[in-house]
Amino acid sequence: MPDDVNWEEVFDLSIRQEVVNVAYDGLQKILESNSGKIYSFDSPKLEALRYKWIGYGMLAEQKYESYSRVVADLAHLYSKHGYQILLLKGYGLSLYYPIPSHRTTGDIDVSVMKQGKKVENAQIEADKIFQNNLGMKVTKSKSGHHSHFTFHGILVENHYEYSNTYFGSLKARKLETILQSMAKADRRKIKLYGQTIYLPSPTFNALFLIWHMSTHFCAARISLRQLCDWKQFLSFEYENVDWSLVNNVLKECGLKQFADMVNKIIRRYFGFNLDGDGFIDESEVDARFIDDIFSTNEYKSSLSRIIRFPSFDWKFKMVYHSHWFLVMNRSLFLHLFHEKDMFEKQI
Repeated sequence: MPDDVNWEEVFDLSIRQEVVNVAYDGLQKILESNSGKIYSFDSPKLEALRYKWIGYGMLAEQKYESYSRVVADLAHLYSKHGYQILLLKGYGLSLYYPIPSHRTTGDIDVSVMKQGKKVENAQIEADKIFQNNLGMKVTKSKSGHHSHFTFHGILVENHYEYSNTYFGSLKARKLETILQSMAKADRRKIKLYGQTIYLPSPTFNALFLIWHMSTHFCAARISLRQLCDWKQFLSFEYENVDWSLVNNVLKECGLKQFADMVNKIIRRYFGFNLDGDGFIDESEVDARFIDDIFSTNEYKSSLSRIIRFPSFDWKFKMVYHSHWFLVMNRSLFLHLFHEKDMFEKQI
């Protein structure tokens, strides 16, 4: 480790990349294994930064405890009405980390299930119960693949689709059909504060996580946190995934090139050796991919969202296999002619 690291910049970057606590865990290991070197942390300014960093970790541990209890309370609320929840991303992924509470928490993503019912029908039923009987405001997302509500101060996204078929892609519809067929198979049951919660199978997660990363990649960018999630998932579940099925689906749905690039990054920068099933690829990582992860560009205004299309052409070709102009036109068409569906509305 060089002596001239700008630790304040590292700290700020770790916050933006949602890995602030994981980064401190790494820093702590460096300091412990190099007791003779303190990398300038003997200065009052950097010592104060270190204590601030420790404070972030302590706060994260408190938030994680609260977050976990909310997940359990939500599972209890659903079970009282005869529903089960399949927990997506979030808490389930945190269990792969050395210190689960140091993975940044966010929304709670669930899929509601009930014996003998389709996921969408179970979700709509449950939403109506929450809205009509419990007085909770339940709204449908603009893209239509989940509803959402606030529960104990945390946003809950209730998915009746695992991908997003709203944009009309045949490949997205094919992926959705496959994910729907896999959702109830080989689920893992865990207990959280006495409540039963289900986690997806490793094979389902392999497909779902790649798809989810690809949507962030095309909308703006992916973060180091998402790459850490993928690496930790592979570290624990690599042998439990049906990679023959996963790779075939990724090829059929046009996501194989994106998945390969993510795996190159995992091999190159995370030191994780993917040693089979089509993962061996000695070609270089696309520099644009790395630059994009660390980009500070924001896409909040309508103008910036339109301007980004030409510069994202390489992304659209990688994931959608389509020219930026066609992707832009499809997006504009949906906003202009499906205006009612694009606005949030009461269930």
